[in-house]
Amino acid sequence: MTVKKKTRQNPRHVIVIGAGVAGLAAAEQLSSSGCNVTILEAQPRVGGRVFTLQDPMTYSPVELGAEFVHGKPKEIFSLANKDKLKLIEVEGQEWRIEEGSLQHPRDFFSEVDKVLRQMKRRKKDRSFQEFLEECCPTSGQEAQKKWAAAYVEGFNAARLNEISVNSLVQEQKTEEKIEGDRAFRIEGGYQKLLNSLCSRLDPRRVKLLLNRVVATIRWRKGEVWVETHSLPEQASESFTAAAVVVTLPLGVLQAGAGEPGYVRFDPPLPAKVQRAAGLLRMGQVVRITLCFRESFWESTPIRGQSALKDLSFLFSSDPVFPTWWTRMPERMPVLTGWSPSTRSAPLWNKPASFICAEALAALGRLLGIERSFLEKRLASFYTHDWHSDPFARGAYSYVAVDGEGAQRLLAQPVEQALFFAGEATEYEGHHGTVHGAMATGYRAARQVVESMDHSHQVRAGS
Repeated sequence: MTVKKKTRQNPRHVIVIGAGVAGLAAAEQLSSSGCNVTILEAQPRVGGRVFTLQDPMTYSPVELGAEFVHGKPKEIFSLANKDKLKLIEVEGQEWRIEEGSLQHPRDFFSEVDKVLRQMKRRKKDRSFQEFLEECCPTSGQEAQKKWAAAYVEGFNAARLNEISVNSLVQEQKTEEKIEGDRAFRIEGGYQKLLNSLCSRLDPRRVKLLLNRVVATIRWRKGEVWVETHSLPEQASESFTAAAVVVTLPLGVLQAGAGEPGYVRFDPPLPAKVQRAAGLLRMGQVVRITLCFRESFWESTPIRGQSALKDLSFLFSSDPVFPTWWTRMPERMPVLTGWSPSTRSAPLWNKPASFICAEALAALGRLLGIERSFLEKRLASFYTHDWHSDPFARGAYSYVAVDGEGAQRLLAQPVEQALFFAGEATEYEGHHGTVHGAMATGYRAARQVVESMDHSHQVRAGS
């Protein structure tokens, strides 16, 4: 039996759609500014594309979504300092497999950087694929171009013929400001950051409702109605507020009627907002974490050479899982495989057992080790299909050619009713990151409060 409920409108009541880091950050900022907040989250958990599990054998945090803290962003580091979260910098040696040979590059990223530094912002944008075809004319740079392409594809989860060079140039400049060439992990996993964000929600002002799938957002200037159905009961509910902060992932925002995750806006979003969303792309990634009974790579000679005792990253041209990494400097028998962009297509909508089999086959190819050797030592594995997850529909966003300004446009409020947050609305070069998502949550909350204060002043003066 379906029961329909309706909440009473409050002039400073705000609905936040999504309990990812953007939604949690927005809710914290709104409640501290005197607003009452209802968070509607479709999943039975908070975090969105931050999803941490604990492996019972290795006691290692397993990240099914975001894992690294890129650089030293103030959003994460200030919170870590306040709540005494420990950040561990990634260390160890980088190796790569090239033409069947194990090579220890002096500095993989500096080689890639030689190509990326040749990118220049142009009035007429171009794709990274076009840039590669024009740059580095000498044949001696073909290897550098190949690894630069692999890096952009892997790091941005992007199709090379679609991603904007202008956006990559901006991304480079932004990373330099926060020491983006460094990477960290939060000890205990990203769940610790989620705990910190949740602890800041004032229970007197914030109501967090899980298993609430948003179906329709009706809106007009200064008022919104959000219709949901709850899982698993399928009971419908309607919530009314003065404004809504929408943190839906780009893939969900782009979904069409009848597609999984689709949310209907009534009236439809303005044409300029729809155009902005259309100039962005949702990158796809399949990642898998393999937990072994021992760190065999630290003692077993790889490809007839020495063991990889301090292995951090392993790069290759494997068609499915080209990139692998360990937990260094923490020594744990754990390897994570990364299948970005079109390489991951054969894994979409496949059972976890199929993905594991493909990952083991790829790892065996790269290390020159029999798959049976790996299977005997495998204790457990973890993966999550973000592509087919109706509440994500992908990993994270990137900017398509001629998409400059799309994120900023997407971040603009609509009729003092709709406010947008989430990493795809970050327009300073931090999109695709946890700290970027947090920053947009804070920004959207400020926009809401300023809008409400302005409306109050107008009413008081009339």
